[in-house]
Amino acid sequence: MEDSGKLFVFGDGQLLVRAGGLEPAGAEALAALQKTRATLDDFSVRPQGVQAVGVAGAAEDPPAGCAWARLRTLLGADSPHAATACRALGLLNWRAAHRFCGACG
Repeated sequence: MEDSGKLFVFGDGQLLVRAGGLEPAGAEALAALQKTRATLDDFSVRPQGVQAVGVAGAAEDPPAGCAWARLRTLLGADSPHAATACRALGLLNWRAAHRFCGACG
């Protein structure tokens, strides 16, 4: 499955998915979350072409029609989004922990 153009929303290390499945929730869910939470980071994951967004707060009280899922769940279910979601979360964590680029400072 092609992930290009998708939006991956993370909170507290978990991915926001549509309730009852493992499909990333998307922009409508992000808009609902941003009413009550701050956006910590927002960037494009290359070469996959997806947008990764990290929001503040614990992974509880998802927007209507959504649920929080651990990436381990995606991996165990052999989800087509698992690899891209893992890369996006890894980059979010790296960007939060490293103030300067390791190559150019």
